[in-house]
Amino acid sequence: MRTKHKLIPRSKTARRLLATGFAASVLGLTGAGVYAGLTASTTGTSVVTSGTLLMTLGHDGTSTGLPETITAMAPSDVYNVYPTLNNTGTLASAAGVTLAASASPVNALTNGSIPGEGLSVSLNMCSVAWTVTTGTCSATQTTLLASTTLSSFSSAQSLSNVPALAATNGIAHLQFSLTLVGSETSTNGTLPSPTIQGLNTTIT
Repeated sequence: MRTKHKLIPRSKTARRLLATGFAASVLGLTGAGVYAGLTASTTGTSVVTSGTLLMTLGHDGTSTGLPETITAMAPSDVYNVYPTLNNTGTLASAAGVTLAASASPVNALTNGSIPGEGLSVSLNMCSVAWTVTTGTCSATQTTLLASTTLSSFSSAQSLSNVPALAATNGIAHLQFSLTLVGSETSTNGTLPSPTIQGLNTTIT
């Protein structure tokens, strides 16, 4: 005798759940594929060349410029030198200019050890080359540094604006003036002590 098994049909609800689970799996796989999809990159180059800031000294006309040797200087003497300051680099001078000075050996000419006596310096600029023979500027003259004792140069002196150097290949035409200030009396062939007489120094 055969036993008959009755097939019990699955409910519609179960089929719906299976179908829903399958659909969710497919969507899950599809979603993972989207997030792992496309990437792209690109590159570029920059060529960098650094500039140069270079200053060189020259001179106007028949002036010897710097270095210069001055001999037998007396009080109230003024000695003018006409150097040029040339911007030979590829960068403009934008931060201003300072003037520093040091002396060797250090003595009463430069260290202020005798009040009111010693060397002083001033600096003027002409917009064109100076007429060296007469010490005159035929165009615009600008004072860069008023008369200042060398003993004041313990720190660099800030100069007034030097527009000639604010461009490459610019040239500043300068008048560098040294003056010896002092008033002394020698007695019976003897120098006073202390004195600014009979001394020498090299100023850089």
